[in-house]
Amino acid sequence: MVLAARAVDRRWLAAHPARTRIAVGVSALVLLLIVEVWFATALRGLSVRDALLARDPVSGTAYYISLLMFAAMPWYLQHFRSKV
Repeated sequence: MVLAARAVDRRWLAAHPARTRIAVGVSALVLLLIVEVWFATALRGLSVRDALLARDPVSGTAYYISLLMFAAMPWYLQHFRSKV
């Protein structure tokens, strides 16, 4: 996740403000969830609700934290770079 975000950051987001970076992260998250739900419904026969919410407490928590990190990564890279 970090390596891909760095590559996108260097190639396309280097001169863009935080608002654009947040929009890119949220857009990537939406696309990821669309593909994940599509695969879960088409291949596993799950409902949309089950595809998103039927997780055990430990792996579910890790999953949702990783989704938040995925969405925030473009903004975080800019924020982190300005601190160093």
